Amino acid sequence: MSMRSSVVENIQLTTLLFSSVFNIGDVENISSRANVLAIQHTNHLFLSDEIPLSSFPIFTEPLRFQLGEPFHSVQTFHVNPIIHVGNISIIGASASAVIQIGSLLNGVLDSRVKHIRHIENMETKNLKPKDV
Repeated sequence: MSMRSSVVENIQLTTLLFSSVFNIGDVENISSRANVLAIQHTNHLFLSDEIPLSSFPIFTEPLRFQLGEPFHSVQTFHVNPIIHVGNISIIGASASAVIQIGSLLNGVLDSRVKHIRHIENMETKNLKPKDV
């Protein structure tokens, strides 16, 4: 991996969440993993540890790729060994995202999200949409 300098004049990053990575400069390896269980109820009842992550195969299945050398080889020559960035504005990054300014040799990013929605039927409760 050819090493370069990264120069950033201005960056505004509002939110970085859940195993996300923000990096300026060269990195050989980045590994990031996020498991998210999102449960939505129409009533406002919330129970902690309502359902364990292990109840869902999506969170226990192995990654379906094999790490190793790339199948192709790329050779580059950088006339200017400096990565120059002016202004960057980022609202947010979440669930094992990577914001990288520089070179990255290997990256393994794993984000698994399970959404569950418990929605009651409005007709059975004689509710109008504005009442919900």
